[in-house]
Amino acid sequence: MALTYRIVRAEADSDFGKIRQLYYETWQSAYRDLMPASYLQQLTPATWRPERRWQNMLLAMTADGEVVGVCTFGPARHANYEGWGRTVFAICSPELSSSWHWSAINNPGPPSLKGGLSTELSTCSGK
Repeated sequence: MALTYRIVRAEADSDFGKIRQLYYETWQSAYRDLMPASYLQQLTPATWRPERRWQNMLLAMTADGEVVGVCTFGPARHANYEGWGRTVFAICSPELSSSWHWSAINNPGPPSLKGGLSTELSTCSGK
């Protein structure tokens, strides 16, 4: 499966319901054999609150508006990397997890993303 997507910054009015659903599906898939089933069963999409971090969030969006990836970022924690960013959390659709890449994020990237964000279309192949 080939997928074309665009990396965009999240906005205050982004569809956080779709983002929550992606977090939920990713956790159910990625942690299925790593965490107790009872823990995963108590999770719901409402468990996540991505709207709290929208200012530091990138989305991978298909042409039809499907959210297939989310990356949150922040400033580097170590003084030697002042002005650089760090990825806090990155997820992708479980169908794409074997081949996902965030080629649009390169340093010096977040928090300012000065020269670090490409909005060019990218393609990746899934499983």
